[in-house]
Amino acid sequence: MKIKCQDCGHLEEVSLDFFVKLIGTAVSAGGFWAWTAFIFAGTGFALPIVVAIMSGGVAMLAFKDEIVEWIISKEYPCPTCGGMKWEATSDEGEEKQRKKDSEITELQEKNIKYEKEISDQKSSFFSDNDVGDLISESEEKDKKIQDLENQKKSLLRVQKKKNIEGLNELIFLIKTKEITSGDKALRYLENVKDELEEEEEPAVDSIEKWLRKVAEVIRTDDKGSALVVKAKEVFEGFGLSF
Repeated sequence: MKIKCQDCGHLEEVSLDFFVKLIGTAVSAGGFWAWTAFIFAGTGFALPIVVAIMSGGVAMLAFKDEIVEWIISKEYPCPTCGGMKWEATSDEGEEKQRKKDSEITELQEKNIKYEKEISDQKSSFFSDNDVGDLISESEEKDKKIQDLENQKKSLLRVQKKKNIEGLNELIFLIKTKEITSGDKALRYLENVKDELEEEEEPAVDSIEKWLRKVAEVIRTDDKGSALVVKAKEVFEGFGLSF
């Protein structure tokens, strides 16, 4: 699991070493249960959360809200900008996107290389067959690049549709309840919907700003209410913690 600074986007790995750094001391020996007792005493977390921290990785995501809240309470500053607002983030989605972008970049670079070879050597010792093979290979790589781009756009369309459906459900729940500043929350949610529906590349910064304002309103409701539960689900769809 990683945390992201809400001010500058800096990412930091949340691991056992991270907690040792915040707590300020460490145990010299003792194995798993000695470290478990150390984290338990230093953070005040319930035992399941401590075990998740010891396990690391995806196990901690189930308790990300509690962990981020504790980190904020310790006033841990971002090493890049000094900000103290953090949110949890998962590597899985980012890793898939990085891998897809890397594949596209690699194919584009190879395509440029082959086109240059054709241009430099077509008039020298290459036969017509050699040139034809290079052209065919270049066209095949162009097709792969286009296929990857289409897959990326398809994934984005699916996620956008899911996010819009979640926003509609959240809007309905707000309309059925009387909460302070509910009309403001509805206006911000409509802004997010319009941005998703009308823009080919929605402004991520604007969407995050509007959703943060919505969160301020919804947090006035009971923590276990259907409204709060749905809000958390919608925020996760945008890669944000509620």
